[in-house]
Amino acid sequence: MDDLARSTFPPKLLKYIEHVEHRTKRRTRFEYVDGFNLSGNSFGFRLDPHSLCIGVIRGNNLDDLRAERSIAHEITHGLLIYGLGYYALTVKETASDEDIQHLSLLSFIDDIVVNKIIQEQGFPVFGATYYEMLNKEIQAARYGVDIYDSSYSTLFKRRYMASRYILSWGAIQYYDLDPDDRNLLTEFLRVFQKAFPRPYMVAKDIEELILKNDIFSTVGHKHTLENIIKQWNLENCCSLDCFKT
Repeated sequence: MDDLARSTFPPKLLKYIEHVEHRTKRRTRFEYVDGFNLSGNSFGFRLDPHSLCIGVIRGNNLDDLRAERSIAHEITHGLLIYGLGYYALTVKETASDEDIQHLSLLSFIDDIVVNKIIQEQGFPVFGATYYEMLNKEIQAARYGVDIYDSSYSTLFKRRYMASRYILSWGAIQYYDLDPDDRNLLTEFLRVFQKAFPRPYMVAKDIEELILKNDIFSTVGHKHTLENIIKQWNLENCCSLDCFKT
């Protein structure tokens, strides 16, 4: 399947995949899955002993033009871990399903770094669905409507909402944005702070950690994750490990 999929990729994506494979000394592998720990994702990266493994929700086509940015994003997670020496979360067997859900959420720290790298490679910072969701969140915040998944626990929802805030804040802080996108992201931060004070306090703590540590370095990235894991009481259900090859 992988060789067939690769033959349909646009040249820019194929060139980038080959670059990451060269840096990591690993071959990309796609596998179809039924879902991820976090809803709403069509693609996801997972640790694998031998390959750059990208999960794809069944029904999504790899040759869809909308998948190009997602594939570039996910393979860059592999570049961070296997090529650049960033530390990755390893979930312990004793972790509960709820613990795993919270740990999966922490990928938003990596996402800030990943999105900067793919922008430098000519890919969009965010997919179209991100801005669609952002517009919905802005309207919901203005009118005090909760549009987030009702199955989430109160604590997880608060942290999930904080992660949404930090992704937007990080984009303004670190990316080259056109004025319309920057204005949209700025408006989201403004209405979020007013409408959701408790999630904002969680986000503010993370923002301070990111500013204190350089998450674009392996040491600063690790320190940031270590502090969040401690603040979120997840120390007993995971470890941070280096898998650089």
